[in-house]
Amino acid sequence: MREEAGKKSRAGWWQASLAASVLVVLGVIAVVRVLPPAEVLTVTPVANAAPIERKTGTAGLLYSAPLIVDGDIRVYASARQVRADTPAAARTERTPAWTFRRWPQSLLGVAEAGGVVVSRWTDGELVGIRASDGELAWRASGPEPAPDAEPATPRRTGEELVWTPVDLYTAGDELVVVRGADTVRVFEAVTGRERAPIGAACGPASFTTASGGFACRTTTGLTVYDLAGGAAREWVAAGEVTADSCRLGASSCALVRDGGTAYRFAADGVRAAPAANAPGAKVLGETVYTTDGARTASARNLVTGAEVWTWPGRTWDEELRVLAVQPGRVHLLNAADRLITLDAATGTQISLFAFGVPTSKTEPTRERHWTPGTAYATDGLVVAVRRKLNAPDTAEDRDFYFAGEGVAVAVS
Repeated sequence: MREEAGKKSRAGWWQASLAASVLVVLGVIAVVRVLPPAEVLTVTPVANAAPIERKTGTAGLLYSAPLIVDGDIRVYASARQVRADTPAAARTERTPAWTFRRWPQSLLGVAEAGGVVVSRWTDGELVGIRASDGELAWRASGPEPAPDAEPATPRRTGEELVWTPVDLYTAGDELVVVRGADTVRVFEAVTGRERAPIGAACGPASFTTASGGFACRTTTGLTVYDLAGGAAREWVAAGEVTADSCRLGASSCALVRDGGTAYRFAADGVRAAPAANAPGAKVLGETVYTTDGARTASARNLVTGAEVWTWPGRTWDEELRVLAVQPGRVHLLNAADRLITLDAATGTQISLFAFGVPTSKTEPTRERHWTPGTAYATDGLVVAVRRKLNAPDTAEDRDFYFAGEGVAVAVS
């Protein structure tokens, strides 16, 4: 009996030891899979990516800020990851169609041109991924981040990484531009082929222009270089100038402001644009869109100042503002969280609906629920951050966003 009990005891000990060893091995495997200093690009067959019929109104409320690509792909970013889902009008975020992660590097920003999503990392690496299928398009060693670069700590939506990336720009649908310490490098977005660099030490307030240039901010003013060849084209003596009416972030900007004075980028130089001096004015092409801050919106020719159209508004359109513009559409937001879309050429109303507010079957009240943060429009969509009323820029996320879903997407 004692011998049999001893055998059972030894067998139990071996079983326990084996189980412990298996747990240790599995633990080591888990660490190796999750924490290696490497990168992983995962493409996932997505079964829930069926097209969604676009209906005018608020389409989705999202936790993350999407960069809309090719009209129907949403790209998101966090500290060490870039991911994409589809379709763009989905009510919530969905299973990623692809995900790209690097470790231990951190993501500095994301830009898109020509259907390629280009990410920039703390080691200077640039990685281009085709948005449509998640395939690696190209990679290159970009310039080391400039010492004066101050990347913002991303909020939970990742909006700073996808909408306002530091020192990462696009120029139309063809080029990606990266500012370094003493040079600005230019890459073709689809192929990654490098073009002639701009050999200048440009400051952090630099940007690309809607006319195809790179506005290099220096201590003496603003020099605009031709991205086609790197030659200096224009110069304007200015103070603390700021870019305005940009396609997104600091890319393809139509204006520069020096205090209350607006300048446009013309083929023959930088020219004053008094039609765009009003605060909140936005430019698309050669037209500037403004409101009177109350109920009226108008369009004027950017060059001549001639009126194109006036939209009179209604008695309840208080605090009307131009939220965003895109080809063919001007988007206004009033104090009742109503998004009003006008035809950009004629001022004719296209749509009107409550934007990003709690849904109900009744007519929404004339009460503001949130205030817009960063917003942009593309492919018939309008995307905006929903901030709490009177929330300061320095507020913690819980006190900054109107709700957990901090971003609203609308079909106009």
